Amino acid sequence: DTMLKFDGNAVDYHIGLDDSGDLLTIGKGSTLGTTTSMTFDENGITSLLLQPGCSVKHSGNQAVATATWTKMTWQTERFDTNGDYDNSTNYRFTCPVDGIYQVALSVSFHIAANSLASTAVHLNGSELHRSNDRSPNHANSTHNVNTVVFIKCDANDYLEGFAAHEHGSDDAVTADYSYMSIMKVA
Repeated sequence: DTMLKFDGNAVDYHIGLDDSGDLLTIGKGSTLGTTTSMTFDENGITSLLLQPGCSVKHSGNQAVATATWTKMTWQTERFDTNGDYDNSTNYRFTCPVDGIYQVALSVSFHIAANSLASTAVHLNGSELHRSNDRSPNHANSTHNVNTVVFIKCDANDYLEGFAAHEHGSDDAVTADYSYMSIMKVA
């Protein structure tokens, strides 16, 4: 292993070649591999190991009243790379740093024919982006509404997912096909 160490006031940083994996690494600490932030392999493929992001889903169906925007309470984390998603009380992702974040929101309803279903992404408690779609003209179909949006966020901004429908009676968001994924992309 070969390494350059940058001796900071409170924190040291390093850039080095990890011979065991043939990786160029950048990280924190005075020893190569202590806390790796980024790697480059022999083909130039970059891994951003500590990039903030999460993918969350329901642990069971969630009730949604007719014509009422309902905050999605995603309890199950598929991953949460930096611990920025609160899956117990607020059900939201708090951005740890400034940047551009991609939000993908998919909500699945089992609704009647020609019913409007909607999803919305909220930034700091206010609706930022909404998607609407009508279910097909046959009864009792499972219908997904998807939203994908890129959002410029500041550190401590928070992102949430909401859903609504006009089914005529209360309905449930189905757990198997509903999720929210957020990743810092720039």
